Amino acid sequence: PGYEPIKENLFNVIESRMQFFKAEAVSKLTGLQAQIDGLMLNDLPQLRLTISKAMDLGIISKDEESHARGAYQDLIAVRNTLQAEKNNEVAAAAEKDIFWFKKRGDASFESEIDSDYTLLVGGKGAKLGDIAKSAEERAILPSGFVVSSKVYEDFINTVTVLYNGNTKTIAAHINDILNTSMDDKGKSTAIMNIIRGATVPAAISNPIIAAYQELYGADTDLPVAVRSSANIEDDPRFSFAGMFSTELYVSGETAVVDTVRDIWASLWSERVIAYTKAKKDINIALSMAVVIQEMVNTEASGLAFTVDAARNDWSVYLINAGWGLCESVVSGLQDSDRFSINKENGRISRIPALKDKIIIPDPDGTGTVTVSLTDEFLSDGVTKNPYYDPQKANEPPLTDHQLRQVAALTDELSQRYNSPVDIEFGYAGGKLYILQVRGITTLSINNGRDIYLERLGQQNNISGKSPADIIDLLLNIDKEIKGETSELPDNVAIADIHGAIQKLDAMLAYLFNVTGT
Repeated sequence: PGYEPIKENLFNVIESRMQFFKAEAVSKLTGLQAQIDGLMLNDLPQLRLTISKAMDLGIISKDEESHARGAYQDLIAVRNTLQAEKNNEVAAAAEKDIFWFKKRGDASFESEIDSDYTLLVGGKGAKLGDIAKSAEERAILPSGFVVSSKVYEDFINTVTVLYNGNTKTIAAHINDILNTSMDDKGKSTAIMNIIRGATVPAAISNPIIAAYQELYGADTDLPVAVRSSANIEDDPRFSFAGMFSTELYVSGETAVVDTVRDIWASLWSERVIAYTKAKKDINIALSMAVVIQEMVNTEASGLAFTVDAARNDWSVYLINAGWGLCESVVSGLQDSDRFSINKENGRISRIPALKDKIIIPDPDGTGTVTVSLTDEFLSDGVTKNPYYDPQKANEPPLTDHQLRQVAALTDELSQRYNSPVDIEFGYAGGKLYILQVRGITTLSINNGRDIYLERLGQQNNISGKSPADIIDLLLNIDKEIKGETSELPDNVAIADIHGAIQKLDAMLAYLFNVTGT
């Protein structure tokens, strides 16, 4: 009983799922067209590809394609107008010293910057500005501002110092030193010492101090994170990760200005000089903006990636997490727990580590200290270690719910930038905070995606086939079972029907990933 209705309904099952696929693709087109007012400029290439793929797959007609391409041309005109307006906006802001991405206690404040401001606020600052454009993500972003790269340029081009018996601007000394026969270490030491030894004049320091005062109001002893944001730092063509400085728990006006100057100096580290010399295709002058951000005292923190870049594995989210401030994980001081979350079934796997050392705020004031969870006594061998907690050193720092929350946030940002990303995050008082976001630049995107899709397709004998071939296979599932007639033959087994539906689901999953629709 029930055998005949199952057979009769098979065609309807296949047809409805095909219609679902078509509806998804058409929704992608119409959804993008309907969002002209809020359209991100980088959505247009994706729209063009979607139109082309939809036509290739035969899921829109020639007339629909013409209509879509006409709408696309209209959007190009809108994009060009918007881009011209944005270029004028950025040009008008080029003389500003300070750009805010979020003001403390002002939920209605809109970020002054986004990715179009990268040359002025650097890669890190631009991405923080992008994040702050979203009300949902702004709520979990610590407040802060960016000291423009213009301020750095003013500093090196106007401040004069004595070096090797000559008084010149810092910029002139840098140029002279780079053209000497010194090795990279010698050049770096000379340039960084010049910058760190120079006095920051009031005309340059006052805007920084005023913004710091505005961030915290009257209480300017509250701590901030001071982070590098070089103009080329997050360029997808290069990998400057870890080459520039970050300082945490900086308190007081003088300390903030001095730390900004130290961040400027890190633009000339030995690693940076060597890397830029090796990279012949860097065609813009390096400059440095600085992010100054409200400090969050996180109990647990880490790095999250939308793909496992080390293994070029696109099938998982990767999260490295530990206790204390995120610098514990980023610096490599603390061995961190490694979590993988399978994107298909949500399964979480953990490779535990002994998290014996953590970075925390210095109880005595500015800066941070490293403490041990596994040493019962301090270095004198007598005083009890107040942080001694060997059990905690072995416990996972994040719950499954928190891991999935971080993965979802990482995935959302990856979709926004249409590229794999990694984020620095932390939990304080049970609340998730996003601290930084970067594009993953050390990844073979095509190979990684191919590996993921190949694994998905191998189980169903469809790997290597084109989208058009898969469409034919989908249609042939019906023919294989029904023959050329509209009636289902009596000898079709229930197992055949289940097998066909399983194969159909696998093909549709594969096709969605191949086409991006």
